[in-house]
Amino acid sequence: MNEFLNAKILVIEDEESIRENIIEMLSICGYQMSSAKDGMEGISQIMLIQPDLILCDIMMPKMDGYKVLQTLRNSATHANIPFIFLTSLSETAKIRKGMMTGADDYITKPFKFPDIIAAVENRLSRERKRKEELSDLILQYRRNSHKISSHEYNTPFGSILGFLYLLKENISEFNEEETLSMLEMMIVSCRRLKNTLDNSHLYSLLTQLDPKDTMYRQYTEGHFSVCDEWISEICQTVGHESKINLDLSVSFNITIQNAELSIAEANFRKVVMELVDNAIKFSNGTSPVHLVGLMLKDKYSLTITDRGREFKEDHIKAIAPYVQFEREKYEQQGLGLGLWISNKLLQLNNGRLTVSSLEGFTSVTVEVPLVYFQ
Repeated sequence: MNEFLNAKILVIEDEESIRENIIEMLSICGYQMSSAKDGMEGISQIMLIQPDLILCDIMMPKMDGYKVLQTLRNSATHANIPFIFLTSLSETAKIRKGMMTGADDYITKPFKFPDIIAAVENRLSRERKRKEELSDLILQYRRNSHKISSHEYNTPFGSILGFLYLLKENISEFNEEETLSMLEMMIVSCRRLKNTLDNSHLYSLLTQLDPKDTMYRQYTEGHFSVCDEWISEICQTVGHESKINLDLSVSFNITIQNAELSIAEANFRKVVMELVDNAIKFSNGTSPVHLVGLMLKDKYSLTITDRGREFKEDHIKAIAPYVQFEREKYEQQGLGLGLWISNKLLQLNNGRLTVSSLEGFTSVTVEVPLVYFQ
């Protein structure tokens, strides 16, 4: 029994006898077969029938197999369709070029019926597994985003409403210092809520950002001067809110070399604020957070180190939206978007983010190009 019964397969081959033999063989197995006699017709068929797999000759009139594959891989809709080249056994250079172009497999002429069946079933099986894994990942993100988002919106709302009701019903019982303290807590809760909304919006924007968009330059161009005072101001702001929100009073050791960075100030500020906030959350609350900024040849390196919960190797590989590590064990704030947003902003500016963890110390290193090396 064919487990891929009714899967749609497109054969693009200019030799009619070969094309018809393949169609006949695979039709017997229960596949829905379509064909094209050259690359141009093949592209039209791909758009029309949305095949589950493509078998394509390399040398053809009008458009060769390489161009068909390149067109396919550049299409957001069709980029993941399994693609198998048909080629002569003697054409090793063409086989190598095809695999480097992005083909999934190749079958050599003359064909043997079992070889074609095995190659087709293998690629369809892999594609099914890929889709299943992707579906599981999407489902996980949706569950995580719903659970985390509810917590992140409801907690500050609850705090603000609680203090407002308390003041409304008992305002005469509080002195000025107590009233100002409650107002300060409400301000911090409002900022937390605003940051949650801003991160959700920024995540949505960055996932859809296109070089043709007018906003693209806002996230990919610009430069500014980093200095000790600039870093200290961010640490003071984030540290103050963490003290009120998390009851964590963290000190900072800051060593910064002044430099002109090839990234807009607003974008680098977002990166540093998110990473300092993470360092405070993951710290043990007693050891200082260290920030060291150095010029390294053509780039600038900023390393933020905290001592506390270890950032495991599998966590480093799993930086993704709406993922919070060991949330069931440790209470955390945020949507889990901070690291993803920071990494994306750096990538857009030819920078990078790396994370390392050793013996209770976690270091996040940011690297961005220096202006005079651009």
